[in-house]
Amino acid sequence: MHLANHMSLGMLFLGGGRHTLGTSHAAVCSLLISFYPRYPLFGYDNRTHLQALRHLWVLAVEPRCLITRDVSSRKIVSQPVTIHLKKEDKRIGKTMMLAPTLIPDFDIIRDFRIDNSRYWGMTLAYDKFPHIKETFIRNQTLWVQKRRGFLSYNDDASGTETNIVRASTGVLADVACLERPALLDDVQGEASKDFTRFMTALSSEPRFAAFADLLCRNHDWENYPGDEVQKSWVAYCQAALADCIGDNKPQMLSAYLSLQAIRAQQPHEASFFTLALTDLIFLTFWYQSTNMARAEYLPLSVIRSVRTAVDDKLDALRADSHFLLHLRSYSEGRGLDPESRLDMRKRRIVGRQLAFYLTATNTPSAPTLMIAKRVFLESLDAALAKNMRRRAVLTGTKLLMRETLESIFNSDWQWRALSDTLDWWAESRV
Repeated sequence: MHLANHMSLGMLFLGGGRHTLGTSHAAVCSLLISFYPRYPLFGYDNRTHLQALRHLWVLAVEPRCLITRDVSSRKIVSQPVTIHLKKEDKRIGKTMMLAPTLIPDFDIIRDFRIDNSRYWGMTLAYDKFPHIKETFIRNQTLWVQKRRGFLSYNDDASGTETNIVRASTGVLADVACLERPALLDDVQGEASKDFTRFMTALSSEPRFAAFADLLCRNHDWENYPGDEVQKSWVAYCQAALADCIGDNKPQMLSAYLSLQAIRAQQPHEASFFTLALTDLIFLTFWYQSTNMARAEYLPLSVIRSVRTAVDDKLDALRADSHFLLHLRSYSEGRGLDPESRLDMRKRRIVGRQLAFYLTATNTPSAPTLMIAKRVFLESLDAALAKNMRRRAVLTGTKLLMRETLESIFNSDWQWRALSDTLDWWAESRV
């Protein structure tokens, strides 16, 4: 009896619940031999059955446990799976199982399907692709991706809390806040705490949990009720995080932060400001030259709002007479204005402002500027030698220079910056 009990327990917990018994002819024969009904009276009783044959049941054991893993967290998750089976009469049967679970024999399985509201649907049909079947038999894992605004079956089996999460994230993560963060600057601290909890539940990745806790929740609103900048920043981070998690684009989170940095910072405050601005310009050109048949990684409306903020900063620099002196000196090939005495700190500030202006306006490089200056002055002198009106000559030469730069140097120089530079060059011929 002890032998029978031990064998029964072993069959019940094969491989920790991940193995089961096969249904092939060899498996059935090995089980019949190992379970021969005549049990020994003592340990070396081999009169009717060799006890070594009791171990043949190992030949009938095979791994056959379907596992579903989340692609983001790489953790095992509960998941309803529909399995279509091939019957002997060539009909297709269907059975519903909750993975992880033991599944029928691989030879009678036609496909696996996941079709529910919480996870993106998928179908694995390996009956026509033997190499896919071999790969699946080795790992027996289905990778699933959770939809936006839904909790997993492990966290919310009934779906009650999922409805609350979807409603709350939809209110707090308005995409319009990405264009104007001040739209949600009146959000209250309790709502922010709820948002952090919900975002943590929606994504189990540590970086998202840390981002939600540190940047999407203001810890001291009651002590600093008038800090509008802080409120706008928290509202923007909430919308950015919800949009990235919801649209399955976590790699865009850093891009959202770069856009907000361009909008909030001044040109002289950070040395990396020009690099982020260059990326923004390239992204804008790509959106303009590409037919966006699919969803945008970054909403075009958000990019336009950031470009508007950049234009406001350009207008502020154009209104600064001190900066214009250095800009004119640079456009004439003399670097910063040599007549103004600047210490290292002020020189660094002016250099960052100049780099921002040149990048934002797509001003050509210094060698190209010198070539353009020579061509412009030669064209201007040739036209003025024919006693033509100066204003008409200057306007026509500007348009000609713009077309020349676009066709030869492939330069998209901003018209206002181009016009100001050409006016400065023309003044040397007065």
